[in-house]
Amino acid sequence: TPMAENRALSQWEIDALLSDLPGDALPDLGASATPSRERGSSGAIKAYDFRRPDKFSKEQWATLQGIHEHFARMLGASCSSRLRTLVTVRLASLEQGLYEEWQSRVPAPTICYVMAMHPLDGSMAVEFGLDIAAEVVDRLLGGNGALVDRARELGEVELGLLRSFSRTCGHAVQEM
Repeated sequence: TPMAENRALSQWEIDALLSDLPGDALPDLGASATPSRERGSSGAIKAYDFRRPDKFSKEQWATLQGIHEHFARMLGASCSSRLRTLVTVRLASLEQGLYEEWQSRVPAPTICYVMAMHPLDGSMAVEFGLDIAAEVVDRLLGGNGALVDRARELGEVELGLLRSFSRTCGHAVQEM
């Protein structure tokens, strides 16, 4: 329903989604936060509070910024190749925040993909607006990328093209 898209998931909904994952896809979230000698842990494992994230050090911020800038260059090169036009991707900002805050800022409707980050654990979300999606679809269909007033929902062919295009982002992550 449209109302469900504009709110954060409740803890009950998150638990229900996690319980549907097969086998050992995620560690036991109910385990105690104590050091494990069997894993060779040198320090204590502490619980992470996603509602109040820890601050990153300056070195960590510099590393994250470098990673994101490299990803932007790789994505720009991949998109340029796929769309047969010059595409420049720049890192506008790097922020730390809560998932709920990000979710509330995402415009509706939008295009959002969740991609695996192999060989790393976890996933990443890539989101872009319908204006960019329309340009990408037009380019993939041989057009010049002219913006078209989009007063309707995307069709199955357009969504298929965008799914295929999302693999371009995935390849940039793998190369990075």
